[in-house]
Order: sequence, then structure tokens, then C-alpha cells
Amino acid sequence: MKPIPCLHEGAYLDWPAQQRQSFDARYSSSIYAFSDIGEAALDGLGIEVDNVTDLGMPDKRSSARDFAHMLMICDTLTSIEIGTKKTPNIRFVPWPEVLRKASPTGCKCGGTVSLPVTTSYRFDPRHKLQKQSFNLEPDGLFGLEYEQPTGRKFYRFFALKAERRNKVRTASLKGS
Repeated sequence: MKPIPCLHEGAYLDWPAQQRQSFDARYSSSIYAFSDIGEAALDGLGIEVDNVTDLGMPDKRSSARDFAHMLMICDTLTSIEIGTKKTPNIRFVPWPEVLRKASPTGCKCGGTVSLPVTTSYRFDPRHKLQKQSFNLEPDGLFGLEYEQPTGRKFYRFFALKAERRNKVRTASLKGS
């Protein structure tokens, strides 16, 4: 059963009830999100709000996701974005812009993004090189834009996968 969110500020903001589950909830900062009413009000003012239900990527499954997991994703992406603000020639590129750069027609993803990944690894120099191929559904996508002194711009794009519960066996890199 989905918990009913507490509504604040004239129902413009949600206060996710899951944050009360933390042992130090009374002493931690509160987290708020736009409610449907808040998003509609901004839309009515002509302010576009990305339809992000998971923190970092659009994902219809997010209501079933773990609040602490979503908070970890948000903290990670926010820390990276704050770090880029300290360097004048680096700009944080959020996921909607990453997807627009990936597709000339501007990708509007209604579900999850899946990236094909192949990795090679050797846990011990005496063992042979092993390869693993799989589709990665990242928890977040972001990029960094680097501006050179000449004005030329370069980009690096990243897929964030944040794990809290899925254990990986170190002998094979396969999830349990």
C-alpha cells in the first residue's frame, strides 16, 4: 500500500512520509517535493517542470522504490552539481539535456533507459580475463560540459547506479 504524503504550503508541496522511518528523523532536515497541484501551478505560469518521479531519471516504477535509495541518488547528483559550480569552466548537464543531446529529435522517455554494458575484469593476476555483458538501467544520467580557453566545448556523460541492497558476488560480478 502506497503511503499517503503529507501536503504542505497549500498543497503545493509533498512531504514524503517515508523520511519519518529514519532513527534520527526528528533531528534531520525535511525533504519536500512538488505535488501534482504544485507542478500544475508552475505549468500554469509557463514554468516547465521535468516529470521526474525518480531522482535523476524518469521511471514509472519509482513509487515502489526505496526512499533511502532515492535520497542517495539525489544526494549524489546534487553533490556533483554543487562541485561543478566551484569550477567556472565545468557545467553540470542534467538528464533531460543528456537525452536531447543523445537524440537529434529530443528523446522523451516514458519508461526506463537501458544501456548495453560490457566489462572485463580479473580478480587475481593468475586467473584469466573474464567478460560480462548486461543491460544497465541507471538510476541517473548526467553529463559534464568542459569549456576550453578557446571557447570549444567537450562533454563527458555518466550513468549513475546506486546500490544499497543488491549484493554483487566478487567472484563473478553477478548480482545475487
